[in-house]
Amino acid sequence: MVEQDRVAAVLDARHLTVRVTHVGPGLTVQPFPMLAGQLGDIRSAARLLPVRGCWAR
Repeated sequence: MVEQDRVAAVLDARHLTVRVTHVGPGLTVQPFPMLAGQLGDIRSAARLLPVRGCWAR
């Protein structure tokens, strides 16, 4: 964690800075992504997710 305040935490994820903001219980799901990125090889990256403890539905 790089920094944290009452609104968000800033994380350093190996050459990528990510700001995570608390949205609270009143969150309304939106039809667009709230976090996006660009990968050179999506298939290889997706195969690594479970190995690194990440999952998706």
